[in-house]
Amino acid sequence: TVPSLARMLVMDHDLMSIIIRTFMDHLKCKDAHGRFQFERYTTAQAFKFRRVQSLIGDLKYILISKPPEWTDTSRQKFLEGFENFLELLKCMQGMDPVTRQVGQHIEMEPEWEAAFTLQMKLTHVISMIQDWCASDELVLIEAYKKCLNVLIQCHSGFADGEQPITLSMCGHSVDTIRYC
Repeated sequence: TVPSLARMLVMDHDLMSIIIRTFMDHLKCKDAHGRFQFERYTTAQAFKFRRVQSLIGDLKYILISKPPEWTDTSRQKFLEGFENFLELLKCMQGMDPVTRQVGQHIEMEPEWEAAFTLQMKLTHVISMIQDWCASDELVLIEAYKKCLNVLIQCHSGFADGEQPITLSMCGHSVDTIRYC
């Protein structure tokens, strides 16, 4: 496939969304918050996960060549695919957390390899999507807005007893968590 054909498939046939939705359809094991849970995977599901990772390679391939110029339609199609990608990242946020255990011996280590592998494989895709966003000001602004909305959905509030602090800059203010 030549880069112009890959771009055409993204812009005219919504291939980015199709790949991401197909990938997510194969990762059905989620917790009550919609996060992926690889810890409960059976052997067959783990095998399927390894096979479906090839879709990440397909996603990288179609993102190799940025459009030389953007149209309203190409912006819309890319941003639809970007929304699906953010949905994937949202399902990854907090997946299979490994917490420190004290007081007793752990008989069996929790599964962490699948979550780690998924994150590592998506690192290059994230950089490529950033390049696409940076190539057009309108796409970049819309992408920032969509990212902010997903981040707000992922934020589960403050921990017990934790009080937010208000930070202000250039006439804007935000309540946030103190980071030490």
